Amino acid sequence: MPSIFENAEDTNRRMKRAGLSRIAPAVLKLLQPSIRLVIGEHSEEPITRLGGTPNLPADIAWPTRRSGDPHSFLAQIDLAALGICDGLPLPYEGSLFFFCDAEYLPDSSDPRDVSDGIKVLYSTTSLSNNRIRTPPPGLKSEFIFESFSLKPALDLTAPAQDVWEIECLHLNDTESYAYGELFTQVCGSDESVHRMGGHPNVVQYGRRASGGGSEAANWRLLLQLDSENDAGMTWGDQGRLYFMIRDHHLRSLSFDKVGLDCQGADLRYRALLH
Repeated sequence: MPSIFENAEDTNRRMKRAGLSRIAPAVLKLLQPSIRLVIGEHSEEPITRLGGTPNLPADIAWPTRRSGDPHSFLAQIDLAALGICDGLPLPYEGSLFFFCDAEYLPDSSDPRDVSDGIKVLYSTTSLSNNRIRTPPPGLKSEFIFESFSLKPALDLTAPAQDVWEIECLHLNDTESYAYGELFTQVCGSDESVHRMGGHPNVVQYGRRASGGGSEAANWRLLLQLDSENDAGMTWGDQGRLYFMIRDHHLRSLSFDKVGLDCQGADLRYRALLH
């Protein structure tokens, strides 16, 4: 698993140790700060955590598809305890909740299915002010995930190798392997990487988790959610979910405009069938 990079000096040192001295100056200019969410112990406390049941305010309805089928709860974020991440101007107080249809994941290429199949909710209240919400009876037990704490830690991230600025560096085979091991974790791993902000850890080259199109540079990674086997979360073949948001929607706190990309072998095959 790519370990946490504390600062540019630390990143530069580790790149040189990995045999990436030639490209280090260029890569350092592309680094973006991120908040890594490090998986912890089982917890049902009103804190930043993965799975379980949410501390969702009583006046917010449990999200569903238009058909009425309830979404699964994925994660909740205590914004006051999150810390500051340049490039991800989140409120300093309140909480975020992430839901999706975990049984029938939305088709990333269909904006209508994404808007129906995911929900990101923002509340000005802290998690500690809200009681645990019981999932609706229509939600199947296998899509109610085990609960684990998530501890935020500041991290620096580098872009995937198929990003133009990295392709222009013309990495040789040895450099390409070292870069992937150090930063992007394209190959499978038994360890998970959850994060907010920064460059995403892609599963598939050519799938940039950017929202696509000519406005790709205007999208930001709101949440990267990895497969987490202990929690019962498996997205395709050990894939990842990427909740993306445009800059102007983030500034206006329009979390109903969040997009989704799904990456994993099974997810890619499913998308090809549509």
